[in-house]
Amino acid sequence: MPVYLFAVVQSIDDGQEELDCYYKRFTPILTGDTIPERYAYYADFYKVNEGDSFIAFRHLGAFGFARDLFIDHVRWCYYKGSITYLDPRAIGLSQFGADGLFIDLFESYKERVCSVYDKTRQYLERLGYR
Repeated sequence: MPVYLFAVVQSIDDGQEELDCYYKRFTPILTGDTIPERYAYYADFYKVNEGDSFIAFRHLGAFGFARDLFIDHVRWCYYKGSITYLDPRAIGLSQFGADGLFIDLFESYKERVCSVYDKTRQYLERLGYR
């Protein structure tokens, strides 16, 4: 369950009202991850609009809110013990393949994934599947 905090900031410039939308990622905090120093940017808010338009992608569909949401979706899947996730290309993210592990995330959750695998294997064996 990816979790984000959105904030809308009102400003007035030359008598014109502007609204800007920002988001902050909370999924790593919810899953209890310790954030390495090199990822200190998790503490930041990111602007996600241009004028009246919500901007999900930055830099040709590679970065931005959609990318962060997808990575947090993968993180949550691993946290639950599953290695399956949405096809990133189906949601417009061109830099990721449809199949594979995100090794850095997987390393954080491999014990959970292996535990779910062991329980599932035992259950299926009891049902006669091999």
